[in-house]
Amino acid sequence: MKYYKKISIIILIFFLQCSCAFAQNNYSNAAIVLYNSAAALHNQGKYELAEQKYLQILKIQPDFKEAKTNLAKLYPSLAYEYYSKSNWQKAVYYGKKAVSVKPNDEYSYDILARSYEGSNDYENTIKNWKKVISLNPKNTDAMHSLAQTYIKLKQFDSAATIYSQILSINPSDKLAKQNIEYSNFQKSEKILNQDLNSITTEHTNPKALYALIKPAPGIPANSAEEVKTVLDLVWSEPNGQILLQNMIKNKIPINIVGANSGANAEKTQKTNTLYLYGFIPVANFTSTISTVNIPYTVINNFNNKNLTSFERIYNLQTFIHEFGHAFIGAKIPSNKNSIEEELGVSMLGYNIAHKVITGKYLDRQQTETYSKRVLVAILSDDHRELPIFSGFNNRIQNYGIVLPYPEVYSNIPSMYKTLLLENKVKPVPSFYPYVK
Repeated sequence: MKYYKKISIIILIFFLQCSCAFAQNNYSNAAIVLYNSAAALHNQGKYELAEQKYLQILKIQPDFKEAKTNLAKLYPSLAYEYYSKSNWQKAVYYGKKAVSVKPNDEYSYDILARSYEGSNDYENTIKNWKKVISLNPKNTDAMHSLAQTYIKLKQFDSAATIYSQILSINPSDKLAKQNIEYSNFQKSEKILNQDLNSITTEHTNPKALYALIKPAPGIPANSAEEVKTVLDLVWSEPNGQILLQNMIKNKIPINIVGANSGANAEKTQKTNTLYLYGFIPVANFTSTISTVNIPYTVINNFNNKNLTSFERIYNLQTFIHEFGHAFIGAKIPSNKNSIEEELGVSMLGYNIAHKVITGKYLDRQQTETYSKRVLVAILSDDHRELPIFSGFNNRIQNYGIVLPYPEVYSNIPSMYKTLLLENKVKPVPSFYPYVK
């Protein structure tokens, strides 16, 4: 009973204070009565009824300061109420009213941006997220929302810019790191698609190069011409030319095989007999024969305009990848494959592919993205059982093959540890000595 008496006294004091304040502002009795009714409805969450009362007050008493203040509080509440019900039209309506009575209210612009997004009005979504950020330049939640809107619109340049701003505020933001990679990848995808569809080449390179093409029985007749186009592209890049000169010198055939065969650079041992006078056998010796086998599907996929540019580039990379294996195998017959070599020939392939298609090698960000993707793939199949290092990166540099940013992917244990922490790969026992 004492509790309720205390509350009653507090309410009485509040109304007496309000009455004194209203009296000092020369408010009319009618406006004050309406205000008390509006405030009660407002406190009960009956926002639209409260709004009607507040608007009536302002018609009677345009200078009724408390009614204006309460409207400024009420409109964001109404906007959020309709936003939570997915009533985008009403949410936008009240969101616009909220910012009209309180132009610098960050929360109101936030609700308005979300409401416009719900109604698929992305132009106004962007406009209002930008307003939120202008009011609070460190609001990374708003930045994430703005960047996601850009991604929906496939405006990947703009998305990458926003994610870069987020990382300047919070360098450890994992989502921003992932999404800036995605945005940059999609940006590259768009450029690659345009460039891939405008490829033209002329078969003017050494005839000895084209003579290496060996279609298997049953392979389409035009396959050799299609492979010539690939060889022309690879030959046009300095590192690619070094690979192909090695193929010519060692007469390594490029076998076009059926779809059921895998792409590989194969080494086989052949036993030969040395004859004296052409008919007396005096000694046997073993030689290594290298071949590159490319399934026809790889050629077909590279030319397939219905595939994504990444898929097409991957198939061009497959050629160069196997040329890289053949190159190191011819230079060092005793060479043993490794995770380092698999990653190295893939990065060689992607760099040459990008150079001949776009005129540029991979930049540092692209190098990080591609090398991570490649290592994930390597550690997801039987290649994970290979030794980690074989000296491949140093060896190819000694043979004159130079790639940009090799330091990005040379520390394979560090890359593995990062991918492991991101749950992108499963534990690989051979890395245990390197990663504690």
